[in-house]
Amino acid sequence: MKLFYRAIAALFTVAVLFFLFYFVYDLDLVYSVVDAVISALVFFAISAGFGFTAKFVQLDFSKLFKFLSIHFLAAAVVSYTWLLVTGFLIGTILEKFSINYSFFDSSSIERFLIVALVYLLMIAYNYLVISYDNYKEKVREEADLRNLITEAEIKTLKFQINPHFIFNSLNSIAALTSIDPDKAREMVIKLADFLRYTLSTNSKQMNSLRDELDNIEKYLSIEKIRFGDKFIYRFDVSEDLLDSTVPNMVLQPVFENAIKYGVYENLEQTSINTRAVSGNGYLVITIENSLEDEPKKEIRGEGVGLRNIQERLRLIYNQSNLIRTEKGNKIFRVILKIPLP
Repeated sequence: MKLFYRAIAALFTVAVLFFLFYFVYDLDLVYSVVDAVISALVFFAISAGFGFTAKFVQLDFSKLFKFLSIHFLAAAVVSYTWLLVTGFLIGTILEKFSINYSFFDSSSIERFLIVALVYLLMIAYNYLVISYDNYKEKVREEADLRNLITEAEIKTLKFQINPHFIFNSLNSIAALTSIDPDKAREMVIKLADFLRYTLSTNSKQMNSLRDELDNIEKYLSIEKIRFGDKFIYRFDVSEDLLDSTVPNMVLQPVFENAIKYGVYENLEQTSINTRAVSGNGYLVITIENSLEDEPKKEIRGEGVGLRNIQERLRLIYNQSNLIRTEKGNKIFRVILKIPLP
């Protein structure tokens, strides 16, 4: 039991005993003070073991009778021990001053009950502290478990994104192998460079916007080999925003979709534009690509990339409204909101 609370219990004992002796039994002030202080000091010393008692005898409501019996017996033993030690000390001290202190024996029942009651109160407090500590530990363990689960879910989502791009790139390389072997070779080299960079940062959950955009440029340079002038891209991001922190690889699926559903499905040149602004505590990243007036077929897909982004942002920032899409005026737009620290 903490020293402070033991001291509080001892002061409480002093107050109760002094009130009993001086105001109820009308004893001399000096007698009352000496008796109460010595009694409290002895109780303070004995109370050092109360914390071990609470830890040793665990609270079990299925064995409540046994639990109460143990502590009532302990209260009796503590009170009796306290009476013996206190009586010896008070008698020894007052004997040196030739003072007869026969009142101690006549008040032994009251003393016994008071100390037994204080013991039970302190033990009850001890169990409250133990229960509260166990509760805090359980909350901490649950929080750690949630963090581990969240981290595992985020990693799983990232692993779902990376193969999606790799398969697309390999298909592109396979298509170029028979058409233009030199471009296929160049694409393999760029793909290796991209994967090397991706693997080196894969363990990072967060990344700077600068590194994220550099990574996107590596990806677009690979797709540029396949599609040539069929698409152009532009980044409109001010220098002061490039050091903002964003989730690693969070933009990759958006550009994959822009290539797959914008460039691949569009007979005309596709424009992919990226803008970033800050406001209201968010970094707002807008990625848009042009569409045909009337697509030859309905653009369909599993939507894995955008769903993964939404889920990752929800897990990281605990918000579910950080991504939205818009379609109209020959434009498909993805808007990401990244909370700023």
